[in-house]
Amino acid sequence: MYNPTEISVIIKTAAQSKKIAIMQLLDDCRINKGFIYDLEHKSAYPSSDKISRIADYLECSVDYLLGLTDEAGNPSPSDRQIKQLDLSGNELTIVKLFEKLSETQQGELIGRAKLMAEQNDENYMQDGTA
Repeated sequence: MYNPTEISVIIKTAAQSKKIAIMQLLDDCRINKGFIYDLEHKSAYPSSDKISRIADYLECSVDYLLGLTDEAGNPSPSDRQIKQLDLSGNELTIVKLFEKLSETQQGELIGRAKLMAEQNDENYMQDGTA
């Protein structure tokens, strides 16, 4: 089960790393100012709604705030959409890796992929195989 004290530490650390004061976070998320105190001293379990609002505000995943993953990365909307697509294992791997690249690296990879696809098209046209 989740540890409320650990959740409070993760929230405070994530907010601090983004230079966001806890009181500002709670106020902006419309959460009671005693929320962190309740986690730390009353071992109160947070509601999914509150954790979700905080995760959205901090741009991290709920799993991260709950201590289920070490990565603060928030699943992008494309992650939810990807699940609806019927991607092969390799296609899914490429999408996941692509999202971890910088914008410059993504551009370079797209350029290389285009060249490779063009070469495949040329090979197909030459001998009828891909």
